[in-house]
Amino acid sequence: MCEDIRNKIDPTNIYHYFLADKLVFLDLLHNFVKENWVNDIDQDSISHVDDSLYQEKIGRKPELIYKMKTKKYNRDLYIMIFIEHSINPTVPFEILTCMTKLWENILFHSPSNKPIKSKECIPLIKPIVLYAGKDQWTLGNNFKDIFDLTDIGSLLNKNKYCNFEYTLINVTSYSLEELDKISSLMSLIITFDQSYRVIKNNDEIKEVWDTIHQFDSDIFKSFKFWFMMRGCSKQFPDILNEISNDKL
Repeated sequence: MCEDIRNKIDPTNIYHYFLADKLVFLDLLHNFVKENWVNDIDQDSISHVDDSLYQEKIGRKPELIYKMKTKKYNRDLYIMIFIEHSINPTVPFEILTCMTKLWENILFHSPSNKPIKSKECIPLIKPIVLYAGKDQWTLGNNFKDIFDLTDIGSLLNKNKYCNFEYTLINVTSYSLEELDKISSLMSLIITFDQSYRVIKNNDEIKEVWDTIHQFDSDIFKSFKFWFMMRGCSKQFPDILNEISNDKL
């Protein structure tokens, strides 16, 4: 995991903390984003994007931004990840603002200051909303879903109204059985969070912990650090003893 990115993250937010790791990010895309563009990503080109351009007060900024290349057309692609724990009707507006700010920075404030010669020079941005709240998500996954076009839609042609789509990953909609079938690193993270935050099932958490222990040392170290920072060790002393006795 990129240390300078992790040092800026609140470790109590499990999704923000782990998705800063490229391995977990790729796992999320391949197992929870069922879209064709995922298979066209050049994994070696993936890098974090500095979010300093969002220092101005624009309401919020994405939790994470990744930049990468597509293999087939060699286009720049930016993935913005927004992590939500409640239903906030302004989220689609915030996404649009963040996308516009990134385009503005790339197109008009780039150090290279290269002129735009074609539309291929304009980078693609794909927003992803990861929702981990208790209430049912009601905002849809299209920008126009936030507008009431019931009456005026026939005049404006709602199908052509200003719109963009964001990928919604509602982690709380997955049952523990479904997550077990997916059987990936990200599914384990979701299971761990649900077991602790929602179910508080000691046996389930212990089982997940045993599986996590099988991953490479960097991933396991990250889990250990997060576990201690979140304060889980007070509620699950058996796992705390395992951490204390582990040499990793």
